[in-house]
Amino acid sequence: MHWSTCLVLSFSLSFVAGVAFNSRAYTIQSTTCRAVDRVLDKDINITIDYVDVNPTAEKGIIMAHGYPSLWSSWGYQIEEFKNEYRMIAIDVRGFGGSTQPADVQSSSTSADITGDLTCVLKHVGIQSTICLGSHDWGAEVCYETARRRPDIFYAMDGVTVPYLHAAGPFADSAQLAAVMPKLAYQVFFEKHTTEAVAELNKDIRGRLLATLRTVNSTPPDSFLTSTSTYLSAYDNVTKNRYGAWQSAQAQGNYTIPQPVLSVLPLNDPVADWVFAAKYLKSERSCHN
Repeated sequence: MHWSTCLVLSFSLSFVAGVAFNSRAYTIQSTTCRAVDRVLDKDINITIDYVDVNPTAEKGIIMAHGYPSLWSSWGYQIEEFKNEYRMIAIDVRGFGGSTQPADVQSSSTSADITGDLTCVLKHVGIQSTICLGSHDWGAEVCYETARRRPDIFYAMDGVTVPYLHAAGPFADSAQLAAVMPKLAYQVFFEKHTTEAVAELNKDIRGRLLATLRTVNSTPPDSFLTSTSTYLSAYDNVTKNRYGAWQSAQAQGNYTIPQPVLSVLPLNDPVADWVFAAKYLKSERSCHN
């Protein structure tokens, strides 16, 4: 497989039919990783769950999912590549059986999750691999992971969201929502966190059904555009996003040197990510 640096592909979202995947056929393993609780200002231990597919393969891929997902959301990809690659699919901290610091507001930045990925890789004995991230925040994790650790990740693939680099001033949720109105739900979470969590917990099944839809069954036009309510929102995004930006600013490096494949949807009801990539000039930050 040959990837051009920062190649951006656009596609219409669809589901692949006819692929049999049984998540119960795979054994969930776990490892202990160090994390920081920024409210308590101390290091703690967290547990990261993962599955290890085809552990004898020479080439590897580690996968980070987005919201609302688990490791098993990679079923199609596992079935497609399991005979060629060693595939490590994790439950990102706070999802499934993976734990997280008590401070969920600011202690789960993409830099923190980079540490989780490298922790799992060290545990399973992988020194060099590809990072595959999907459905918004999983992609952002892999972009940040590739930027921070080019010594480990020789290529990466971000699906749905372009590289949201940290060059320039920080853009908060309100600023992003002004450009992309369907990010307004993030403002609600930032300003009314307790109410947002309570709303989501009222009917978890219903909220998931409202989120996981296809282009043939689209949500209402007003979906995610309110700053006073939402049906699906990514927990703890605001302070953690600022923490990730702040960390990259401190490093002073905003580019990803290794090959990057960015796959962006054309029919995402949340935002026009093709426009976002052009607006942010994401390709300029992905080069050798």
